[in-house]
Amino acid sequence: MPLERSVICPVLIGRTAYLEVLHELLDRAGRGQGQVALVAGEAGVGKSRLIAEARSNATARGFLVLQGHCFEQDISFPYAPLIDALRTFFAERPVPEVRTLLGPLASELVKLLPELTLSLPHIRPTPALDPEAEKHRLFEALAQFLTRLAQSQPLLLIIEDIHWSDETSLDFVHFFARRLAAHPLLLIASYRREETSTRLMHLLAQLDRERLAYEIALTSLTRADVD
Repeated sequence: MPLERSVICPVLIGRTAYLEVLHELLDRAGRGQGQVALVAGEAGVGKSRLIAEARSNATARGFLVLQGHCFEQDISFPYAPLIDALRTFFAERPVPEVRTLLGPLASELVKLLPELTLSLPHIRPTPALDPEAEKHRLFEALAQFLTRLAQSQPLLLIIEDIHWSDETSLDFVHFFARRLAAHPLLLIASYRREETSTRLMHLLAQLDRERLAYEIALTSLTRADVD
């Protein structure tokens, strides 16, 4: 049976300017100037492909990459894309390395990834606080974990399809965008313009007002590009 050929064009067409912006943000992040990029566009316009190219470039530069996805069914599931990113990240690593990476934050992060107690049974979650205080403590733990990772090598954190994100994760994006300026870290988040929710519009307005993010608005390919 013949092998199926990929239908994805190996050359990225009509996206040079957008890719140059992401490469510049990677340059700045590599120099210790944390950055946030928002990749917006309608469904199927090429957001994921553009991000994949940026990811390949980041990997070639020696960046560590964490990537999480939002799914429509996760809209009421707190921390869903962050759990997705962390679960994938830890699944690829041996237990001793996981223990070292978690360090003193293990008792907080295990609340997001309770399956870690199967391989690290000594971990015990910290006592719960009231909901708002608990949320802030988890935000601090997540931010510290990500910035600690970036101390050893630059970090690219990708969160795709945040139009389906839960409200808590959107709050964390805002929280973290304020914290990463002095770290070698780039956060890329993508969303569909036609599915922007009220809570996402609020986040976008906050990021814009505080000048915390660069927005890359993808448009459809021209006829010449399609040809």
